[in-house]
Amino acid sequence: MNNPDTFISVIIPIYNEEENIDELCVSLTKVLEDYKKEYEIIFVDDGSSDQSIGLLKKYQDTNNKIKIIKLTKNYGQHIALIAGIEHIKGNIIVTMDGDLQNSPKDIPKFINKIEEGYDFVSGWRVNRYDPVLRKIPSYVLNKIICKITGVNFHDYNCGMNAVRKSIIENMDKYGEMRKFFPALMAKLANSCCEVQVEHNARAKGKSKYDFLKLVGLVADFITSFTVKPFRVLGVTGSFLVSLSTFFGIIFIIARLFGLTGPIPQVLFILLISFLSGIQFLILGFMGEYLIRIYQLLQRETLFQVETIIEK
Repeated sequence: MNNPDTFISVIIPIYNEEENIDELCVSLTKVLEDYKKEYEIIFVDDGSSDQSIGLLKKYQDTNNKIKIIKLTKNYGQHIALIAGIEHIKGNIIVTMDGDLQNSPKDIPKFINKIEEGYDFVSGWRVNRYDPVLRKIPSYVLNKIICKITGVNFHDYNCGMNAVRKSIIENMDKYGEMRKFFPALMAKLANSCCEVQVEHNARAKGKSKYDFLKLVGLVADFITSFTVKPFRVLGVTGSFLVSLSTFFGIIFIIARLFGLTGPIPQVLFILLISFLSGIQFLILGFMGEYLIRIYQLLQRETLFQVETIIEK
């Protein structure tokens, strides 16, 4: 289906990518102009310290459809993406990385799927050019996201995605969950699919992710997107309380009928188990409430915009 009203907003977080800006802007502009649809390109500068902003301004002079959002500091790729989403004009949003590992040539695949009726389209890097130490935590995170969202995609960590604007209009109420854009979109979308995309080895610049950052991302997702760890604590506490109470009653009955002698060690263990269970139970409930309060506070404080540059 070819919708003449389609307006495409492409969002690209940028952090010290001066070596890739030229090729990225030229390739993006060509693909979008050839596609013959209204579009805008939103670059979100995530606190770059190189010449990225200057190069983007140069291309903005020749293409007034480029918008630059400069954040006050480096917040991270995921939050930079949220900043871009909050300033879109289009009805179809395409996200991609600024390191040229994603190819702009794949953008039409995503638009076509949205125009077919899908709400969210996820990219799938079939042949991925990344080090093993990046692939392992990425694989683990992908499996966790599949489990929590109930939508089984091959590659939730792909930076190239597309979503219908109507799905993201109430995104601000989801707090820190917004940082995990593909996972949240899969959860909110009525229909979603994935498309295979080209993935290139990084030719210029340095990756902003290492093994420890990716491991931290796994932990961040779990605490932001689900309260299950705290529920596990609550269930564990309930189990310990129930178990210690049960054996305590058995011990008292056995003592009343003279079936056992005084065993203070057992009583001591039962008391410790009971108190530990109470602590786990309280911690589980407190954790759930704290997560909800934290998410509410984060709705408007994830980032600050320094300036917006547009023609």
